[in-house]
Amino acid sequence: MNQSVEFKNIEKKNKIENAKIEEARRIASEIEKNLHVGIFAWYDFREKSDILLMDNRYPEDMEIYSDYLKEKGHTIERISVDQIEEITEKSYDYIIGIGTAELIKDRITVFKKLQSLLKTDGHLLLAVDNRFGLRYFCGDRDPFTDRNFDGIENYRRISIDDRKKMTGRCLSDHDIREALRESKLITKRMSVMPDIRYPQLFYAEDYLPTEELSMRYFPIYNCNKAVFLEEHWLYTDLIQNGMFHQMANGYFYDCVNDGYSEELTNAEHVTLAMDRGRENSGITIIKRNGTVCKKPVFSEGAYKTQALIDHNADLNARGIRTIEGKDENGSFVMPFVKAENGMQYFGRIIKQDKDLFVREMDKFMQIILDSAEHVAEPDEDILKDMLPQGMKSEDIRNTDGSTGTWLAKGYLDLVPLNAFHTDDGFLFFDQEFCSGVYPARAIMIRALHIAYACGDWMERIIPQDFFYERYGLAEKRQDWDWFQSSFTMKLRYQTEMSDFWKKNGMDGGLISVNRQKINYSNIDYQRIFVDIFRDTDKKKLFLFGSGNFTNKFVTMYRNDFEICGLLDNNSSVQGTEKYGYPVISPDELKKFSADDVKVIICIKNYIPVLKQLERMGIQDVSVYDTSMTYPHSRKIVVSNAQGQEPKKYKVGYIAGVFDLFHVGHLNLLRRAKAQCEYLIVGVVSDEAVRKNKRKVPVIPFEQRIEIIRGCRYVDEADEIPYGFADTDDAWRKYHFDAQFSGSDYADDPYWLKKQEWLREHGAELVFFPYTQETSSTKIKGLIEKSLIE
Repeated sequence: MNQSVEFKNIEKKNKIENAKIEEARRIASEIEKNLHVGIFAWYDFREKSDILLMDNRYPEDMEIYSDYLKEKGHTIERISVDQIEEITEKSYDYIIGIGTAELIKDRITVFKKLQSLLKTDGHLLLAVDNRFGLRYFCGDRDPFTDRNFDGIENYRRISIDDRKKMTGRCLSDHDIREALRESKLITKRMSVMPDIRYPQLFYAEDYLPTEELSMRYFPIYNCNKAVFLEEHWLYTDLIQNGMFHQMANGYFYDCVNDGYSEELTNAEHVTLAMDRGRENSGITIIKRNGTVCKKPVFSEGAYKTQALIDHNADLNARGIRTIEGKDENGSFVMPFVKAENGMQYFGRIIKQDKDLFVREMDKFMQIILDSAEHVAEPDEDILKDMLPQGMKSEDIRNTDGSTGTWLAKGYLDLVPLNAFHTDDGFLFFDQEFCSGVYPARAIMIRALHIAYACGDWMERIIPQDFFYERYGLAEKRQDWDWFQSSFTMKLRYQTEMSDFWKKNGMDGGLISVNRQKINYSNIDYQRIFVDIFRDTDKKKLFLFGSGNFTNKFVTMYRNDFEICGLLDNNSSVQGTEKYGYPVISPDELKKFSADDVKVIICIKNYIPVLKQLERMGIQDVSVYDTSMTYPHSRKIVVSNAQGQEPKKYKVGYIAGVFDLFHVGHLNLLRRAKAQCEYLIVGVVSDEAVRKNKRKVPVIPFEQRIEIIRGCRYVDEADEIPYGFADTDDAWRKYHFDAQFSGSDYADDPYWLKKQEWLREHGAELVFFPYTQETSSTKIKGLIEKSLIE
């Protein structure tokens, strides 16, 4: 292939890549708009209303609100807070202020003016950020000062000059109600979670959640980099201690003139699903009259109501109970059922009776198997279309070739979260998602995960592995996990929305780091958690722990440091060998001078070990975190020949199997070396090839890596063990400037995300043209064909 053809191929690939990126951005922008309008998309506006929309500090939001309300047939007038006094002769059905009250200095005066602009039966709708919201106690920054805790302290630490510069301030429920009372307005308050700009859940002030919120709730922050608590796990305790509404992140107020209280919203609880695109976005409203209303947000989802009715009838015909409902003006309306949610039921009985838990899980799995007729596995072409990108049919087959039971219809939400438990057994609701032919195993694994979602403590009573073995799911567990998770990923556009959640969502790694920073002084934090390789070349290095964290450390750094042994308090493993090192008692450290020893703790619960080593007098102790990026421990010195131009990158990296080494491999290595001074090649181990690619390499690892080491373009070759083949791991180990890969991955969303991750860390992912004429697979095919002939 000549250079002109190669250039055209690269150009074509780049166009495809850019088109996919632009489409993902378009989808993300559309969904973010949908998230915004959720603040009032559930509200029952009168038709063709006159609405006054007050501006807030986000002009882009105002355009979105206005467009949505116009689409629903309302007449919209927009106005800034400063212009309210200028309105004299008009009146409105609704006046809406989303994040507006925070900008008003004299709220009583302005609210009185707004009350005078309402028609007799008009409504003032306000959404306000609560300065006592749980998010701010978890570390989120104040939106007006960009600092922690200012709103909680009522801005008392803000200087007079800085207060003058503030464009607004977060408010409390008392701040709002006081102004509303003076304005002679009566109100109904709804607590909003997680944020008034991106609402997901509403609760009336006299209504409390009856479900585990950790599964329903996705935190959103002004600054997720400052958060140090996992907010979604705290709500159960707040509910039990009467603090839920006081610490809501925001409030929605429906206000009317005195004498019109019956006009206030009758919604008790609202659940929004606004991140599913126009077809699948929906709203569920529990009303004070004892009914539940489920309605589509956009016209594209109007067919969903009849689909729910049809799905219920189908399941009922198969002996599976559902909550019956009917179509009322395009909404699915059903009676409210006061019963224990299926997820909570499993969380309760596992503590009370393990045998009952197993029996009930068996019943649930049988319901899934009974939900449709059993059919044959679909043809290969159909199966290929069902699989997530990058998965092959052999990935979900057991060694005997089986893929388990296939259902004529797959009810994907036949899970504990969408079920109640009553005296008559499980009662299902919200069965709107029904596919064609579908594997029962995918639904069973999804149901199992949700049944265990009340907390990690359930795993300690009965491990999920027990059920994986019981239901024949163990052999291909990871692949079926991947298969079932693809449903949620597609439904919620997780790939397209990854940038949004990365910027605004919860980051578990950052939370862990921030907690550590709180617990230690700057000097101790740096010594224990950041500069963990300090003095490793001067002291005897021991790792504390012999589990997964230690395995990763050894895999990443065994060639960089001399490790003397592994410390473990568990006497049953002392005297054995793991990862090539002896496992010994921590008491063995007493044989050495404390000044000559360095210990790196490689376990999750490190605090007791820190205290133990401190009592032993060991001062040089650090903690290894698998998600952290550490200063590079290896120094690569590159010297260019005199007069030679430096290459584009200093350190380059390539990963591959390199089975049946051929000219395509050689081209890739030559092109990479042409762009970097020092080329590191990671060679995938035999175990990783067997488990990840579901095949056995023709050439064993020891020979494959020696072939690579013998190539003149390669400066260093290392093993990539099973479980550590990710780009993130490789960069954390080598701190390369560029990773090189074949262009056959150039339009793969997974690799494009890795490219983005590397760019954020100052590196690059470079795609080279794929050598079309040959590949290891083609060579194997030719060999097999020649053997047959």
